[in-house]
Amino acid sequence: MKKTIAVHWQYGISTHSGWYRDKNEDRTLLRIGSSEQGDPYAVAIMADGMGGLGSGAEASEIALSMIKQWMDQTLPSVFAQDQFWDQLDRLLGHLFDEINRRLRSIGQERGGKIGTTLTVLVLYKESYLIHHVGDCRVYYLKRGSRLRLLTEDHSWVSEQVRQGRLSASAAAKHPMRNVLMQCLGVQNQVVALRKRGFYDPFSLFMLCSDGLYHRFRRDQLERLMLRIDRTQTELQEVCAELIAKALDQGADDNMTVLMIRPMKAYSSDKERLKRELTRLYRDSLPETGRKICTYAKYWLNRFVK
Repeated sequence: MKKTIAVHWQYGISTHSGWYRDKNEDRTLLRIGSSEQGDPYAVAIMADGMGGLGSGAEASEIALSMIKQWMDQTLPSVFAQDQFWDQLDRLLGHLFDEINRRLRSIGQERGGKIGTTLTVLVLYKESYLIHHVGDCRVYYLKRGSRLRLLTEDHSWVSEQVRQGRLSASAAAKHPMRNVLMQCLGVQNQVVALRKRGFYDPFSLFMLCSDGLYHRFRRDQLERLMLRIDRTQTELQEVCAELIAKALDQGADDNMTVLMIRPMKAYSSDKERLKRELTRLYRDSLPETGRKICTYAKYWLNRFVK
């Protein structure tokens, strides 16, 4: 099997329509490139078209087409700007709004609605940014740690679980488990989940649509991803194996999985120090300590400059 390695990243992608679907309305894209400064970045995108609303495949295709155009015209230069993460966060927010308006306009012209979920993961210099609407998922596995789910499903059953009205096991079998509270193209406005954080080299990200993760318990996914580190299995092989296992269980929905692993560290010592202080500031310190850390970061930045 051909190794899927692009110098700085190892990756794998696999998709299937499911046993009983005529077409696959999932769309996925991985863009690997370099900033104007020569630093590598990766953007992983997944969209799951809402077939019940009309042409789900068209909706997910339009979403990816608009993101492709944005990446071609805008993305590389963003990394050259000061406070580029804030700028990227803002631009992605505008892009999600533009896609939502475009899909709503098409639906209104046809006297109906077309919609899609959309999840975007940006990786750059050991930091990540996620913008997410719908029920695709992003998982993260750091070496020596447990599997983390970085996104929240914008579904009716997930909201019931968060409010304590349903158990996770009941939600997995509930007849309304495919009902979404948010997707692009349906509501006048969407409120995307936005998340920023840090990752370590040789850690692993996985994006997947609901047709795939509904076929596996979380501990099953974790064991499979841990096996990758132990055996150095190719990510393309693992993605294909996940799809095959889901089909063996009678998967009846479109399903897609994308895995990506950074192969090196890219941050400077200065950036690493800032990152660790930010991690401490966000995750470890109580409110009073955070105020102290704010002053410490201010004076550290002045000293480093």
